[in-house]
Amino acid sequence: MCPTALWLVSRTPWSHAQCSEPFYKAAVHDAIAQDSEADREEKRKMMEMLQRFEEGADISLDEDDGGLAEALDGVDLADDIDTNELFHLLPSGHRDAFLAALRNPDSSAAKELMEAAMAEGLGEEGEVDSDEPPPPSVLPWWEGISGESEDGEPCAAEPSPVSGPKPRPPPGSQEVRHELVDLAPFLKEGSVVRYESLSAAYGSVWDSIASQSDHPPPPRYLAQLLETTTKLLIPPITVNPPRVALVLGDCQQVLDKLGKRKVAFYDSALGQVKRAEWAKLSSEVSREAEKIKAELEKGTQEKEGRPMLEVKEERGHDPMSGAKIELLD
Repeated sequence: MCPTALWLVSRTPWSHAQCSEPFYKAAVHDAIAQDSEADREEKRKMMEMLQRFEEGADISLDEDDGGLAEALDGVDLADDIDTNELFHLLPSGHRDAFLAALRNPDSSAAKELMEAAMAEGLGEEGEVDSDEPPPPSVLPWWEGISGESEDGEPCAAEPSPVSGPKPRPPPGSQEVRHELVDLAPFLKEGSVVRYESLSAAYGSVWDSIASQSDHPPPPRYLAQLLETTTKLLIPPITVNPPRVALVLGDCQQVLDKLGKRKVAFYDSALGQVKRAEWAKLSSEVSREAEKIKAELEKGTQEKEGRPMLEVKEERGHDPMSGAKIELLD
């Protein structure tokens, strides 16, 4: 139990006055009567002690909300009772006396409190016992806590790493996420489509781009996208896989949990592609870009009715696997 609580109910002169006065008084009188060898000086000191004890026991049970014995009736002090709860169980007179002792550290009652607390926290040789809890703070929470710090500034608790603010997503990540999901729906929904050719793959993406706009982009944009893709697919000399893995890493930062897992899966799969296969794929994309640019150089791109790139389906074929890219006037 807390030493402060023990001192509060057992070490103060007034805490046992009502219930133990008859016992102590009888014990002192019996000691004086039975000790025939006690001299007058000792008897005088004992009588003075008895008189001081009687003067300190003048607190009336009626004046103190029923008295300490009645207030603590049924309370087992051996249990780990909360000191704040114990304090509120005391009569008002005892609470006032206890707070007065705390406010005046030079008083005898406060010194007795300190000595009792230190005695509970020290070992037999006067050293701190590591197995015992440290001595409690003298000032209780209602006296020791204030709304301001010593320099007058409001106190603020330092946030822990667990409860700290989460990092904010990159600016525009919401818009980028929607664009990625629209261009590659498999990032959000399950997909079993397998593209049998390169033209079918980028044709599906280009058709998705065109369907999202009232004015589809001109075919030269597709050629530029394919040229950019070619540079991403070129395997570096010292790093494998190619730079497309960096693109997937950037995409993963703005996707939800499902999209992150799918991108991580494809990133792992790309790591198994050999360098020669990356080079072959890069060359094929480059040839597709050159083919589109050659068709645009026939002179029709300067007309008002600039030819648009459309995806046409071959009859009897899967639209995703048998799509063709054509320029129409």
